Amino acid sequence: MISELVFTPKMFLTLSNSDSIMETYTITFKALTDNTNYSFTLGTLDTFAEDFGGSDVIATVPSNAPDEKLESIGMTKYFSGYQALLNTGEWFHYRADGETYITARIAKRNSLAFIVINADTGEIEYESQDTDRRILNVSDTEWHGCVQKRLDLEPGGNYLIGFYSTEYIPTDDVMNDNYYIWIGYPYFTNEKISYASASYSVSAGTKRTFTFTLSGFTKSARANNMTRFYATGGKKSMDPRIKSCQITAPNGQTFQAQLGYYGSLPAAVFFNYLNNPSNIPLNGTWKVTVEAADDIPDFNFRISGHVLTIVGNDGN
Repeated sequence: MISELVFTPKMFLTLSNSDSIMETYTITFKALTDNTNYSFTLGTLDTFAEDFGGSDVIATVPSNAPDEKLESIGMTKYFSGYQALLNTGEWFHYRADGETYITARIAKRNSLAFIVINADTGEIEYESQDTDRRILNVSDTEWHGCVQKRLDLEPGGNYLIGFYSTEYIPTDDVMNDNYYIWIGYPYFTNEKISYASASYSVSAGTKRTFTFTLSGFTKSARANNMTRFYATGGKKSMDPRIKSCQITAPNGQTFQAQLGYYGSLPAAVFFNYLNNPSNIPLNGTWKVTVEAADDIPDFNFRISGHVLTIVGNDGN
């Protein structure tokens, strides 16, 4: 799975010779796609940033479009960059196909920035702003800095994207101190969700319809195959007192909740994620129609599990 998720656009080979003997090496380059930029640079670890950073060293990267397997678990591909190169700038060539999210993440720093240049015209397309940054709390002690922006780039257009740090980053291991980049599709994460409505009474042999307006959740949150819905009495997972139950989502999608439980949504669709009619937003008005076989004095509507969200400010 990891090999399918992470790719490396820049490779480094370390050669050393302590015997003072002349050695000859043959290096062959092979492009896997058309319209590929590459460069070959010689340098040393002592001058790593100066030798391998800057706009003279550019590698082509593809869109991070996921395969079906990754999309089913809510993940897009990403690639790693080198923190040491952020001090001089690390550059990539990207051929756009329209809407493009550019995201970068680094551990325990909030200094990431980027610039996008139209390679065909030489004009600056976008420079990231302080408002494009966001702190991601990974745990009680771990946090990451993230910079992200959604851009409408010309399909088929060639762009140069340079990542840099607004403050100097010291690195102890230039080859292994990394940061991470998503270009094309957003960087997604599965966010834990918990919602419970007030309780209501449903009498035996009756059918009632309730509406619940949800707000305050992440704007990009979409229900997926990790989201669970309960329309039952108390905190029951399934309730035999439920004769029938239909749940209508804010986008109009409906599904039947057998015994008040439903957990069979498909994975969210990444293409046109925010506006795709197949993706169910969490915020909005939910409607639950329930028919009771027996009295249910404590009927309520609950959502738990996880929902898919975009990491970053755009989309939220």
